Amino acid sequence: MADEDSGASVNFAGFPGNTGRSGKSFHSPRGRVALALLLTAAALPAPVVSAHALTLPEAMAKAMGANPQLAAAGAHAEAAEGHVIQARTWPNPEIEVERENFSARGPGGEELHTTVRLEQSLEFSGMRRARRAGAEADRLAARREVEALRLGLRKEVEQAFVRVLGAQQRVELAEAAVATAVRFDATVNELVAAGKAAHLDRHRAAAELAMVRLELDAARQDLSNARIGLSFLWGEPEASFGRALGELVGSFAVPEPAQLRSGLTDLPDLIRHRALQAGHQARRDEVRHARLPGVNLHIGRRRFSGDGSAWLAGVGVHLPIWDRQRGQLAELDARIRAAQWEMEAERVQLESFLNEVVGELGAAERQVAAFREEILPALEAAHHGVEEGYRAGKFSLLDLLEARRAVEDARSRALEAQIRLNLAVAELARLNPARETGEDGEES
Repeated sequence: MADEDSGASVNFAGFPGNTGRSGKSFHSPRGRVALALLLTAAALPAPVVSAHALTLPEAMAKAMGANPQLAAAGAHAEAAEGHVIQARTWPNPEIEVERENFSARGPGGEELHTTVRLEQSLEFSGMRRARRAGAEADRLAARREVEALRLGLRKEVEQAFVRVLGAQQRVELAEAAVATAVRFDATVNELVAAGKAAHLDRHRAAAELAMVRLELDAARQDLSNARIGLSFLWGEPEASFGRALGELVGSFAVPEPAQLRSGLTDLPDLIRHRALQAGHQARRDEVRHARLPGVNLHIGRRRFSGDGSAWLAGVGVHLPIWDRQRGQLAELDARIRAAQWEMEAERVQLESFLNEVVGELGAAERQVAAFREEILPALEAAHHGVEEGYRAGKFSLLDLLEARRAVEDARSRALEAQIRLNLAVAELARLNPARETGEDGEES
């Protein structure tokens, strides 16, 4: 290589920076590159630094333990448990004390009577059994609601974590692009100073550097937003963690849709609908038994003001003459039909969404493979050839910028395809919780 101060020869591929030795001049090519890198680093917003990193299991534990929506669903499930306990109890007995003729005065007044009576309502066994079945169905529906919310929260945490990992990689790609643009800008300035490039190239290189700096700033803001979105899932408005630790999967064995559809019936979403339908049916049975005559038994003792007392016993019958529960039966019949249609709509929606997820998985997996095996190697080879040709004067600066931009754009698109693949994997885990996937995308 020629003398550094002359600028006659430039190593475009290497761009060695300042060695950091005392007294190194920033007027040399290497010194100017180092100075440009330092100024760029000072001008860009600093990345987020925190005390500790975060793994996916840690994020999952924080969300499961502090998510307010999941906590509210758990409280509703506890309320349903109390409803079951209450439905198993018998009605309380009633005690009645009655005094007759207590205001009678004078000779010939009527005799004072005091009666104590204990009364107990008797339920037909079918009515109590139906009430208990309805409460147990409500409890099952509440538990499946909690399970569905837990699966949904698990999916949201996994997808939010994927977005943070993807945003971190975007920042890394943008930082690499800025570093390359800084070295490229210094190289172009030296070529212009040596008379080997036009002055217009200096402005083009400066504009390219400004553009990639803006892209880095946008990437860092996207990372900040992704971190906030993840911490929101455990109730924190701001992210208090550092770097997210993990790797995005690059491939996934797409299962057969028919195999996955068979597992949809075990999803808590459909089980909840079946439980709601069973609850409506049980309440209808309870109302139907309520139309039968109810029986009240009572026993007591009457004491007279003089000497003597007598035992009392009786039976009371509730006559369903005016109110035969026709309106409530019609309402529950309609609710049963509505629950059936809602369950069918949920099933169709789940199957449709499953087909979409499987299709998205296949498309994203093919794109990731194509970028990794075909597109990026070809573009990088082309960029290297244009770079060599630019140094030899065979290509213009615009040709080199276009080649470099093509590589950076392909890397960005490859990352986006990989993010889509990982988001779809999380969606599949929500639809098929029995299929567990490890961090490398293999079934465990």
